[in-house]
Amino acid sequence: MRYSGEMWAGNGRLLPLDILFLLVVVPAHMELKGISFLLVVPLFFYLLLEIWHPLTLYRSLPTQFGKTRIVFLCRFFLMLVIVTGAAIIPTFTNIYSRLAVEPDSPDYLDAYANIHDGAVQVELALDFLKDGKNPYVERYDDTPLQYYSFSGIELPSNPFFEHFVYLPGLLILSYPAHQIFAWLDILYDQRWIYLLAYILFVLLLPQLVEPPILKLALLSGVALNPLLTGPVIIGMNDVIALLPLVLVGLALSQKQFLFSAVLFGLVCTLKQSAWFFAPFYTLWLFSMLPHDKRIGQVVKYLFIAGCVAALIVVPFALWSLPDFIDDVFAYPGGAVTVNYPIRGYTVGVLLVGAGFIESPLDPFPFWILQIIVALPLMMWLLRYQWQQNNLGTLFIAAGVLVFGVGLVSRFFQSNYVGFVVLLISLGFLMNLADFGNDQTAILPQPDQKEPPLRREDR
Repeated sequence: MRYSGEMWAGNGRLLPLDILFLLVVVPAHMELKGISFLLVVPLFFYLLLEIWHPLTLYRSLPTQFGKTRIVFLCRFFLMLVIVTGAAIIPTFTNIYSRLAVEPDSPDYLDAYANIHDGAVQVELALDFLKDGKNPYVERYDDTPLQYYSFSGIELPSNPFFEHFVYLPGLLILSYPAHQIFAWLDILYDQRWIYLLAYILFVLLLPQLVEPPILKLALLSGVALNPLLTGPVIIGMNDVIALLPLVLVGLALSQKQFLFSAVLFGLVCTLKQSAWFFAPFYTLWLFSMLPHDKRIGQVVKYLFIAGCVAALIVVPFALWSLPDFIDDVFAYPGGAVTVNYPIRGYTVGVLLVGAGFIESPLDPFPFWILQIIVALPLMMWLLRYQWQQNNLGTLFIAAGVLVFGVGLVSRFFQSNYVGFVVLLISLGFLMNLADFGNDQTAILPQPDQKEPPLRREDR
């Protein structure tokens, strides 16, 4: 993919994007729940290292262990310290503040103010599963979910008590940890799973690109984005989808198509928004596989992904199909007795405000708007991906499709917007790496002086 070069300074030097991102996200985390000392002090030394030995000229890390590798490792370590102060310690603090209080304590309700209701419901669903009960059938009355409500919206009854909207893959992924905690007689918090996924996500991100400055930019611009760290701290599950999607990207970049198919099947059982990756994943397979076996191989890998997804979803669906469909599809689609309210950054809010929909609880055929928007947008994005033919564009195209469909959905909240922003950011930074590896794209112009050669570190 060719870019106009705005992100590249003279002589092929990439702008220090990691510094630019840090100067934004560090103050943001200082205003949130971050540990200021672990944010400001590492940033200071990080800036000193940039002044001492910039990494912007390097297409990749030198093979020899020298000054450049030492500087990169130091900056990477400082970035991990910032990650710890911005997300890891605040998540530990929130978990402890909830698990340390007794149910009859006056601070009990306050402790639940720092955890998302979805995480609490997953914990309750895991308890049901442990007792051999179907989480999609059981009711969630007389549980901590009674402490939660939709602000500004009066409901005849709380739909959380009747519906479990999350896909079975999240339960399967969390169940072993839930069992270990029960065996050790330790109170379980779903955020342990999300925090572990976040840490793995942080460690895997730099593997997506070669230029050291972009490895660090992925950490500062994506892993430290408050739209990701904030949901991790309170227990939203977006990182559970982001982690396997990064693994899918790594597998595709190394042409490990079988592994990518297994991972893609898994991620489709974790979060509904991952389904929108399917057309772009299929196109990438089609473009990368040998011409003579292309169609058959694509069908094979999609079949494998479908089998993995079915292996996880079908047992739960057959356990009680009407309840499963009711919870996973009808409830978020607004086709049950007490619907999920129309809210967030969606045209539905405008329709309610304009009086076309009387109440946020009323049913409305958003699926028609989604089809009208999704089909032409998807076709245009597939053409865009085919023309660019790189992995970063897959993430960009999928993120834009999720964005477009979300705008005409029943609800499209801040964490969904964050999910989209993170996907598109990932894609653009990966494409910058591809641009940097295209030597013809950064050759100096005739009126420019030839840049000095960078010798290997001694």
